Amino acid sequence: WGLKRNLPSVIRTPHITVSNLDTNEHQTPWESGSSQVLFIRRWKENFPNSSKRPIARHEQKEYNIDTMTPAEFKQFIKQAKKKAPEFHNQLKSKELVQDQVFEFLGATFHSSSSQELPQGGSHSRIVGPTYSDPQSQVVEMGYPVQGRILGPVEGGYAVGVGGVVAFLPKRMALNIKRTGNRSVRTFYVQYAGFDKEGRPRVTLRLHQPLSATSLVNSTSDDQKSSSQQQQKQQQRQDNNHHLFRTMRAEDMFLTQSSGHDDQELDPNPNHAALMEMMARLVSDKNKN
Repeated sequence: WGLKRNLPSVIRTPHITVSNLDTNEHQTPWESGSSQVLFIRRWKENFPNSSKRPIARHEQKEYNIDTMTPAEFKQFIKQAKKKAPEFHNQLKSKELVQDQVFEFLGATFHSSSSQELPQGGSHSRIVGPTYSDPQSQVVEMGYPVQGRILGPVEGGYAVGVGGVVAFLPKRMALNIKRTGNRSVRTFYVQYAGFDKEGRPRVTLRLHQPLSATSLVNSTSDDQKSSSQQQQKQQQRQDNNHHLFRTMRAEDMFLTQSSGHDDQELDPNPNHAALMEMMARLVSDKNKN
């Protein structure tokens, strides 16, 4: 592994971190790296779209002279004439020598078809290492994660998610009644990444983002179930009609409800999200 000396033959951890190759005591200090590896795994599982994929560096275009048609060769000569001043400048600065003219122009000579390179530099190979990642697909923000509210902080709450302390702003945490309740909750990722110093930065929200599309979808779902609601309403009217026919005179002056009507009321499932959107609109209006 490129170390100056051998490590102990018996190591109980599959991963290590080496701080120095050598010290004044002629030692190679190392320690277990399992915690770092587990942290990276948890981070990838909880925040799969937080890091960018390695991309291939820019490669110079290569042109196979032997496989060019006369028209392609004339076009190549025109491009070479345009690069002549740049080549002479690099010769004067001793960055190149005369023998590197073909390398500068990207000209190759491969007569064998098995050694032909793609024209125009259409290379598809990736330069540098690639990494295996079970979450290779692109995931949009707003996906759910499991976490616990650790306590209040300035401007919001601290939330523990897989060993990472995330931030839950107050404007995205409506209807939180007990912050001391550390039971597992479902949160939705607003942002996940690292700052300039390499520290993780995660912003969460308590409710799933509600867009216009989701509102339209919920409206369409309500329309689909309108027949069921009409049946319930008709049944409720029939019950009220029967109750009115069997009602006594003293029952008409009762001011307290029997409590049965409350059971028929269905709360809006998007109430919290709608209140959150209204709060954001009010705050934006006040800022403007």
